[in-house]
Amino acid sequence: MTGGTMMDIDLSEALSCQRCPLSQTRKNVVWGEMWTAPWRKHTPGECLLMAVAEAPGHIEDLTARPLVGSAGKIFRRLLLQAGVEVCYLTNRVKCNPPGLGGRGNRRPSSEEIDSCAPWFQAELDIWQPSVILLMGITAIQPVFQSKTVGEVIGKSICRGGRIWVATYHPSYILHQRGSEIGKRAEQQILADIKYAWWLVQRKES
Repeated sequence: MTGGTMMDIDLSEALSCQRCPLSQTRKNVVWGEMWTAPWRKHTPGECLLMAVAEAPGHIEDLTARPLVGSAGKIFRRLLLQAGVEVCYLTNRVKCNPPGLGGRGNRRPSSEEIDSCAPWFQAELDIWQPSVILLMGITAIQPVFQSKTVGEVIGKSICRGGRIWVATYHPSYILHQRGSEIGKRAEQQILADIKYAWWLVQRKES
């Protein structure tokens, strides 16, 4: 398969998923969506680059769209700055993991990650991306087997016929807002996006 749509899987099963306790607290199951630069006409079924974040935040849970909150808006801006033309945006876990008392967000548990693995694999099988940008430890760890993001930032690995690139989650920029650390993190994410897109172009040429 060289590309398709989410209709190629049983969406009724996916949207009513009860594989983990997040099904009891979520508003929506948040599936991926295709992002296309304003100057680029997207070809149906085409997926050159996939960007994988950790899990939907509060805004994503309400809108059922990935990477549309504050961190997501930063990432979408960086995609434009990097010159990316087409990118499929998704999360490793499809439901929002609420923080203590239902406030904020927390990192998904290993049980939640494992429970959601079949849906993430379905996206990979459908879209067949050649390069995947992993953002944050939840997305990075299953591929790189690393305990911290810092160990693998900017690095790439070839596995399963695909190239995987590790970078910070854009929320790290927000957590370090106004500091030199935050500025460096944004520069690093931008550099990693450019690198991932360069890999895409090299594979396509």
